[in-house]
Amino acid sequence: MTPDGRTWVLLSHRSPHVQAGGTWSTFGGAIDGGETPWHAAVRETSEEIDGIDVRLGVVAAELEVPCDHGCGWTYTTFAVRIQDTEASYLPTAQVASGHAAWETAGLAWVPAEQVSDHPGLHPGLRAAWPTLRDAIRRGSGVRDIR
Repeated sequence: MTPDGRTWVLLSHRSPHVQAGGTWSTFGGAIDGGETPWHAAVRETSEEIDGIDVRLGVVAAELEVPCDHGCGWTYTTFAVRIQDTEASYLPTAQVASGHAAWETAGLAWVPAEQVSDHPGLHPGLRAAWPTLRDAIRRGSGVRDIR
């Protein structure tokens, strides 16, 4: 949340080389053997962006949604509150330069109240957003997960 009371969401513009390429979503990917969903989220985020360490944040909401295509998976999304770098600015983030950089074409900070109207939103995030937004507003699940 910024000093003006607004909540912002950092969205990832998915590269054309991944599933649902060209859409806007959150960071993520498959869970490796032995990882928890949280550890996979930390790893995936650090592989895809530089400038923000989600391990230093606090989980504001966690949402687990089953795959709606009968695939047997679930998608777990964590909304993490991170500290501002300055009193009135959002933290600076950029696409990582590492081996997973090809997954992300760009980044954009979007006001939370505008996420559902964002053009090209990934269908999974579009479906999950109302529940996730409400959980963020309520502060449900606020916890330190480290």
